[in-house]
Amino acid sequence: MKYVYVDESGSPHLNDEYQDSNDYYVICAIVAEEEHHHSRIRSSKDIVSRHAGVGELKSSNIGLASNRRRQILMDIFQEEINAFCLVVDKRRIWRDSGLRFKPSFYKFLHRMFYNRLKSSSLEISVYADEYGRSEFMESFEKYISSETSLLESFCFDGSRETPLIQIADVVAGSIRRIYDGIDDNSLIPDQGRNQLVIEEWPPPDATQDQLETSHDTDLVIRSIALRNARVYVEKMMLSDEPESILRADAIRYLLWRFEMNPGKYIHRQEIIDHLHETSGATLNPTQLTSRIFADARDSDVIIASSDGGVKIPYSADDLRRWMARTESQVAPYLRRAGKARNRILIASDRKHDIASESAFPELSRYLRHL
Repeated sequence: MKYVYVDESGSPHLNDEYQDSNDYYVICAIVAEEEHHHSRIRSSKDIVSRHAGVGELKSSNIGLASNRRRQILMDIFQEEINAFCLVVDKRRIWRDSGLRFKPSFYKFLHRMFYNRLKSSSLEISVYADEYGRSEFMESFEKYISSETSLLESFCFDGSRETPLIQIADVVAGSIRRIYDGIDDNSLIPDQGRNQLVIEEWPPPDATQDQLETSHDTDLVIRSIALRNARVYVEKMMLSDEPESILRADAIRYLLWRFEMNPGKYIHRQEIIDHLHETSGATLNPTQLTSRIFADARDSDVIIASSDGGVKIPYSADDLRRWMARTESQVAPYLRRAGKARNRILIASDRKHDIASESAFPELSRYLRHL
């Protein structure tokens, strides 16, 4: 069993009018194994008492006092307290995605956060700092419990009564200050670097040099796929043609769904319904492929497809499934066309080519290799 105490730092808003001076949102979990749980509770009480007296230890109360903050962090990590932080760069999230709504932003990121935690343990009990109105906390508690079935329990708890949540608050606020450029990396003591795991989201785009030297096929695939999709959307959005706007909206929807869950395929009907709701367009699955995806693919957008739907590829497996599906559909047609062509060529002493280069330049090129 692992006991996890969670707090966050930063605003869960994408909208400019709600944003404060920071571009990052940080969720921090203080993680205690069952055999160390009680000792971690005692240590956290000592740290809070030492640095806040009878009050509450909070990052916002430490403020600009960097030396005090550094000493508090040193005391935290000297007690062998382990922390996991998810650092969200809000600038890299699409402003018109579903995450622009505060409840969606909060629920999505915390679901991803807890899914990441549960991957490291079969049993987890979570105590999260109270957030928002009681109705929201109640609905979120039900939501996160149903979404993350491997959590042994989840509940909101008051930070004043829970010192380990106060520790999570300090670590989250300190990491956000580093990412926002207020403090430098030296804020984290050397011993803390071995007890602090940081994951960034969305993953940083790979540079061209990284792509050329990378041995990670999945990294190359998703970096190029995301880059090409975003370039295509920008290109389509510059046009006033309704068809171009429709294409942009469809690919933007794939990008948004990639944001939400990069491994999941999206049913074609779901995309059709989305386009109907946003633009009034009425399409069927065949038209979605011929009018939208065909143009996007001709413009270098990589879209993986399967019987379960379509998606921006996240890994080599996504493309292998698509290639296997393409081979199973296209190869038999080409083989049969090649056989028919050869029969006519043989029967006519090669005088009649039903797939001549002049009539079918692309098809004849493929058939020559059969």
